[in-house]
Amino acid sequence: MILADALDTLWTLASAFAVWLIAAAAALTLALHAVAAGLWWSCRTLWRAACTLRSYLTWRTP
Repeated sequence: MILADALDTLWTLASAFAVWLIAAAAALTLALHAVAAGLWWSCRTLWRAACTLRSYLTWRTP
């Protein structure tokens, strides 16, 4: 009976740890996706600004 209780406690702790581990992995994944999306948006905005500036600087009146 003591062994069964110990195994039950161990299983409960392992299950709780697994849930926390999965939750932490999900949160980390979401955070990394947010950072990647922010970087992509920033780079896209800078690229568009650079292209607009280049177009403005190379524009000639006929």
